[in-house]
Amino acid sequence: MELLNATKHMQYQDTPLRVGLFPFSPEFNDAISVFAAEHPNVSLLPKAILAEDWLLELSHVADGSMDVLEFASKKIAQDMNLQFMPLKKVPCVCAVTVTDVLARKESVSLDDLSGRKVGIHSRHCVDGLQEACRQADIELIDASEGRKSAFNICASGGAFLLALNAASHYEPLVCKPLLGGYSWLFGCVYHKNADQRVKRLLDYLKRRYSSSAMTH
Repeated sequence: MELLNATKHMQYQDTPLRVGLFPFSPEFNDAISVFAAEHPNVSLLPKAILAEDWLLELSHVADGSMDVLEFASKKIAQDMNLQFMPLKKVPCVCAVTVTDVLARKESVSLDDLSGRKVGIHSRHCVDGLQEACRQADIELIDASEGRKSAFNICASGGAFLLALNAASHYEPLVCKPLLGGYSWLFGCVYHKNADQRVKRLLDYLKRRYSSSAMTH
């Protein structure tokens, strides 16, 4: 048993912990940097995620080519037989072109979007949104290509829903708060067979985010 454990430890040392980092999530990225500094015995290999397709990146966790990824849909993760640990909620905002009449409003309601096509990375990212859009006569469109999809949909008179922390990456679109209390739940996705290094990272993130929530 001791030899087996030693062999596993050697394998962990040889294989870095691969963590996906999105450019719009500095809080998560800073947490990973601090963890790396405080745990020099855990080899980390951060991967900058520049692709807009979150589902493609999620598949890398499923196939074992990535260990941990920040993600914003518990349902999608679980549908792919992955684990999801929630970290924080982020308000939902609505993006439109600068010439759209809604760009002049302080905030936007679903009723304001009635009759429009409205894109979102996935309808499963925001709890309760799909049914609310149906009742408001909104055509909700899954648009995994992110900014490319957002620009095309908004240029055609539609709108795009996203998390507040990503709003600056969608300029020159104008982002307005979406009324109704809708939010994105961000968390960590990892494989159910994750090793002890992943569990140490998850424990650290849980403590860090819990402490941050208590001080805000």
